Amino acid sequence: PCAHDVYDNTYSDIPDPIDQNFWHNEIEVPIEKLVEQWNNPEICNGIPISGIMIDLEMYCRKTTGTFFSTMGFNNRNFNLFLHKNNLKTQQMKVTEMVQFLIDKKMATKYFDFLENQAVEIGSNLKQSFDKKINNCIIACYMPNILINWFYKGLYKGLNAAEKPVHLFSFNAEYLNHQKWFDDNKINATHSSVLLLSKITDKKSYEWIKNILNNHNGVWFNRYSRLVEPKTSDWTAVEKPQIAQDQYSDFIDYIGQVN
Repeated sequence: PCAHDVYDNTYSDIPDPIDQNFWHNEIEVPIEKLVEQWNNPEICNGIPISGIMIDLEMYCRKTTGTFFSTMGFNNRNFNLFLHKNNLKTQQMKVTEMVQFLIDKKMATKYFDFLENQAVEIGSNLKQSFDKKINNCIIACYMPNILINWFYKGLYKGLNAAEKPVHLFSFNAEYLNHQKWFDDNKINATHSSVLLLSKITDKKSYEWIKNILNNHNGVWFNRYSRLVEPKTSDWTAVEKPQIAQDQYSDFIDYIGQVN
């Protein structure tokens, strides 16, 4: 099933955001197989898996790369909503669904239903991770912080009062979002990116502390570039601009920042 929105647009290369089977097949099943294979001592070399990072960027899609707040309108979702509200299920066009919600004054209730379905997806994933990985750390990567009903619900399902969901994005500012997360009872932390090309000399190491002033952590886009050959293409933004013999000094600096 693919995504449909309230304006009757079809996103043929985007999954229906609340299709439980999609999330089961794309995340739960692969993680189960990964953990099963990783438990082989010859593969893991004694290194345990401590957490899961869900990559929410939809690469190379032609219609969109994110779930919109207007999505969720198809007969499968709508009939599930009707059933949960003890109403007669029926096949409808999107325009008829919209008119039904307007006439019944149930538009807010429908979006609450969609959000709750996303909460259930997040909760199911969390339970699955916790069964496979002891004390599992859960994180999400996305290009920017998104707060519409799907992402809001997913964060709620993935987090716990005693254990936050860790968000990683390119957002340069997070503290202004913190109140929204607190108001919605979402325990979350946020790490912002440091492109390694910003590291031009020893003084530039301070970028790490600057980021930490507005975020809970720092992540590096392609940390592997520290050991990969330098190139002149677009990946240059992911390569340090210091001499290679200074890399170890930079890594030592990262280790002592708090």
